Amino acid sequence: MKAWLRPVLAIARVAFSEIVRDKILYNVFVVMVLLMGVGYLASRLSYVSPWRFVTNMGFTGMGLCSLAVGILVGANAIPREFERRTAWVALSHPITRYQFVWGKMLGICCVLGVNTLIMELVFSVLLLLSGGEWSPIFIYGFWLVMLQAFLGAAIAILVSSFSTVSLAVTISIGLSLLGMNISQLRFLSDRAESEAGRLGLVIASYLIPNFENFQAGEIMAYQLPISPSLAAATTLYAFLVITMFTIIAAFFLKRREV
Repeated sequence: MKAWLRPVLAIARVAFSEIVRDKILYNVFVVMVLLMGVGYLASRLSYVSPWRFVTNMGFTGMGLCSLAVGILVGANAIPREFERRTAWVALSHPITRYQFVWGKMLGICCVLGVNTLIMELVFSVLLLLSGGEWSPIFIYGFWLVMLQAFLGAAIAILVSSFSTVSLAVTISIGLSLLGMNISQLRFLSDRAESEAGRLGLVIASYLIPNFENFQAGEIMAYQLPISPSLAAATTLYAFLVITMFTIIAAFFLKRREV
């Protein structure tokens, strides 16, 4: 097991350092800070409690920006190695494509984790300025933000294993938006006039990752009770989907000529 993990960790370290130097990460982070700042200013004009507004806007903004980072870096992770021809060097060693993809995924997850911690600090400052108090329930909210970003990265890595970067970003964003509206797909399937349309919408609602499970804004803003079993099920669902997508990505990469 240690022999299998050693190259995975080495690839993860390299991927982490490469992503940290990427301007995309900082550009999206700036957009996130601006969104949270706008949310704070808007809370001054809202009839809703300012800290609730900041909390809802903050977690929604963090979720979207983290998802964007996950998709962008995930879509570039594998194609970039082939463009630079560094994949030839890595895969010429006794490293399997499964180790290669898992190493990339692990590196991306580390970056997304650090990114979420930084966003947590910014959010905490704005929350205190709006008159709110930090609550332990926010830990679960940040966890949902990270899981959503991990899932977006896994989708992007999967699609990029058999397509171009631009196509991977486009498809990943489309699947993410559909995943945030799974309940609407099921609503439409109940009202579809044709049996084929109904069946297609039902299948799509189960095949597309359900991002509705990771929407933390309203839960955090109103301090809604969280069931431990639901939290465990949400976490398990995310890791199962991420694992499945990563394995499939490695399978497609295995069939790709290096």
